[in-house]
Amino acid sequence: MASFVFIAKQGKSIRGQFSREELWISGTLVFYFLSFLLGFVVHSEQVSLLEEPVKFLFFSLIILFLSRMPFRIEYFWGMVAIASISNLVYALWSGGNYNFEGRLSTDVFDHPLYYGNVSLLFGFVSLAGTIWAQGLQVKAKWGWSIFLLLGFLAGVMISILSGSRGGWVAIPFALFFVLFHFAKIYQKQALLYWGAAAFVILITLFVLFFDTPFQHRVLLTIQSLQSYFLEDDPNTSLGLRFEMWQLGWRLFLENPLLGFGEVNYLPELQRLIREAAITPELIHYEHLHNQYLQALAFHGVVGFIALVVMMWAFLRFFSKRLVSCNLEVKSLAVAGAVSVFLYLDFFLSITMFHLNQSTMPFLILMALMTGKLLSINRMAAS
Repeated sequence: MASFVFIAKQGKSIRGQFSREELWISGTLVFYFLSFLLGFVVHSEQVSLLEEPVKFLFFSLIILFLSRMPFRIEYFWGMVAIASISNLVYALWSGGNYNFEGRLSTDVFDHPLYYGNVSLLFGFVSLAGTIWAQGLQVKAKWGWSIFLLLGFLAGVMISILSGSRGGWVAIPFALFFVLFHFAKIYQKQALLYWGAAAFVILITLFVLFFDTPFQHRVLLTIQSLQSYFLEDDPNTSLGLRFEMWQLGWRLFLENPLLGFGEVNYLPELQRLIREAAITPELIHYEHLHNQYLQALAFHGVVGFIALVVMMWAFLRFFSKRLVSCNLEVKSLAVAGAVSVFLYLDFFLSITMFHLNQSTMPFLILMALMTGKLLSINRMAAS
């Protein structure tokens, strides 16, 4: 509501009140919402299906509001670290496995994979905050650095407990990206390369020779691939994903421009199962376990372009600021870029914009980081 009031008071000329970057970022969020609205009209879908995409519309206004309402950066980094650490405390207290013998309890967590991925997101944003903690204006540098590092470790720990293989794939790349920009502060990139090589070797040895969730999930992946391709058995974790992806592509080809429609998904799925065209196990899944294919299947090329343009806009916005000498700006740019990268990776194996618990954390972080950077730009220009 505050955002609506704020926009209304900006005067008649929106173009004169907002910068091109502000309008571009907000515009891509609006475009993403409109791609769903188009499907809602064309496919006569239920109003409830607009619940998730309408959040993107609201956050397009919230970003504009935050760009005029600067906040102290300490509050942001503190919130991120506390969220990450408290997530781990809650996981261990209510449903975590202390001995690493299994995954988070599905009796407590309805969607452990989402919980693990979102926790990993907060963990890496917390790690990026250590760049800000090196600034000359920061008091208690060591205290902040340790606190933010604990937030990072907590996020990685929950990811391990969740068994989210899609998240694990991104960890070494995201870690190298953040540490590379941290090392540039002290001109120690060469040391980072040696450290990265040692890290890869240690992790490889750890996975191969120690009984850990990593090893269990790697072995399960190999078994699933063998069952699917050699034994023609789709009823495994990866096998079902392959079946869902084929189904998604099949639905996309039915209507490439505007998609098959989410409302038509279940009836078509039931029909294909009756005809024995796909495995009956797919009836238990409400989505296609791939954000890109789901966008194509449900909303066609229009929905896919809207998703890609929105993520690219955020990535470009943050990437332009990675070279900044201002550590406050640089830390937010690194945090924003790694957040987008993580979600682009998560999209390959799960639909992160399918549930409130994975959509809202992303939008909140994007709004806060984008709004803060835009407010810094505005203050510098005034």
